[in-house]
Amino acid sequence: MMLLKDQIISFLISFIYGFFLYFLIYRVRIYLFYKKRTFRIIFNAFFCIVSAFIYFLILFLFNNGIIHAYFFLFLIFGFLLSYHFCQNK
Repeated sequence: MMLLKDQIISFLISFIYGFFLYFLIYRVRIYLFYKKRTFRIIFNAFFCIVSAFIYFLILFLFNNGIIHAYFFLFLIFGFLLSYHFCQNK
């Protein structure tokens, strides 16, 4: 069972990581959508594994690795919100 303080911190971490993930994808999009199929598959797999590992490592540092489904919802919400803000520029 998580304390309320730990849950709020985890919400904020997930939300901020959603922003970070969007900007990271924005920066490496040339490699994510590269024309050569084998390079694209390898890079996408590597990118997904590394970004998931970083997210779980951060959660492990702040709340001992307890993961709930609504943390992913906040991650997606942060990603979509940053996408919305960047598209309105």
